[in-house]
Amino acid sequence: MMDSNIDDNPLLNVGVPGRLKSGIHPLSAVDQSAPRQYIRWMFIFDFPDASGPASLSACTSINKGLDYVFDQYPFLTGRLGPLYHPAKKNLIQLRYSRTARPDILHWTYHETTSGYDYPELCKAGMPVSHWSIPKFCAAPSFYEKSEWLPAFTLQATFLKSGALVLCFAFHNSVVDQWSIPPILARFAMGTRHPKPILKSVEYRPPDISEYVDHNTTEKFNKFPEWTPWFGLLSLGQNTAIRGQRKGE
Repeated sequence: MMDSNIDDNPLLNVGVPGRLKSGIHPLSAVDQSAPRQYIRWMFIFDFPDASGPASLSACTSINKGLDYVFDQYPFLTGRLGPLYHPAKKNLIQLRYSRTARPDILHWTYHETTSGYDYPELCKAGMPVSHWSIPKFCAAPSFYEKSEWLPAFTLQATFLKSGALVLCFAFHNSVVDQWSIPPILARFAMGTRHPKPILKSVEYRPPDISEYVDHNTTEKFNKFPEWTPWFGLLSLGQNTAIRGQRKGE
């Protein structure tokens, strides 16, 4: 849950872009302590016809998948920015619009040139490590602390030599590695659904109070000096989207 001192912070809206002031998603101490970087997952598909009509049709399906994801997790449309607090430093907050959904999908083309020839890449075992991240991923690679960063981005890159590259980027303060598969499963379901999908039940952050020992002298603001117990918690549930491993 959000620290009560943060929740009552009169500076909560300082510097927040106007379009993001209608929605706030709580970040726990675990979220605040997570490495502030993006987790990028890339998928490459055969896409023989990269012409305009075929690409537009693919983007329409991709947007349907995103709509299905955002119905369940609307805060993924938001942005992370600085949270000003009189007593604590280096805090962030996740804000999003409850009334307008931004256009998340970015898409582009690459001509059949050296390094982007799909048949040649396949023969060579897909050596894509030389690809420039900014050309395939919409999430910023470098940024200032004062910037408002997207919680999630998706870029579709069409290689005219016959491929579609999807690069999903999740900010680690909002989504961890364990939580990405169910999000992608929901995305895939949305792209394939033949009929309009009913709006899902509103997302409610899980309650982690059962995992907190209120008698301990340690406090959450001790992060990032984690104890082993806190290290396990960082891979369990918290108020953003933290996956939970089987048996835990």
